[in-house]
Amino acid sequence: SEAFSASRLSEASNYIGKSVLAESKTAAMDRGGVYRGEVTLAGPSDNLTIELVDQKGNVVRSATGPAQAGPVPFGFASVDENGQPVDLGPLRVRVSGGVASSTAAWLPVSAVNSSSAGTTLTTPAGPIDINTIRGVS
Repeated sequence: SEAFSASRLSEASNYIGKSVLAESKTAAMDRGGVYRGEVTLAGPSDNLTIELVDQKGNVVRSATGPAQAGPVPFGFASVDENGQPVDLGPLRVRVSGGVASSTAAWLPVSAVNSSSAGTTLTTPAGPIDINTIRGVS
């Protein structure tokens, strides 16, 4: 019914201004100046590398280390010398040294769209189906 749809859209509008954890190989900066996400590993790795890569192919942030199987959270600060956030735009998440079964990123929500196909959240990584999000912050 239309009343139900309006109720769902109203509920979905609560996501605007928040970040959602969703499967994505693109990360975006949050309000605190951090690019966050998680890689789920199929097995342990002695030398897992998680990189954030800009649109020109340059690695702008990187971390390497051992990791257990399962979810491996990551967070890369993007701040200037004064500690102020510097938005580098959407960055591609690249994983090596382990078998990633999925990659997810925390993405800020700027709008909500509802259609007969369902409700999507507008993020820097593109539209995200509201039914596929893993968390909200």
